[in-house]
Amino acid sequence: MRMVTDDAELTDSVVREIELPRAIEKPENPGESGSRGLDAASEARERGREFGESMSEKARQSRELIKGKPELPERPERPELPDAPGLDR
Repeated sequence: MRMVTDDAELTDSVVREIELPRAIEKPENPGESGSRGLDAASEARERGREFGESMSEKARQSRELIKGKPELPERPERPELPDAPGLDR
């Protein structure tokens, strides 16, 4: 690929001309568009913090409920099954 200017003489090696889009103008106050992104990021961070604190509190409450419950009784032992004819164990 070779870039040539409009005033340059083209040779036979040029296969196709590609027109590039015009440059986009910069906004007059570039800080304004960025501040919206910062506001959104701050809001998302705060919501995430609130969610984390809420989940932490729920986990703490669950732990306290489990501590207050009596332990489950142990399961009884499995009884011995009688020998069945024709089965090798």
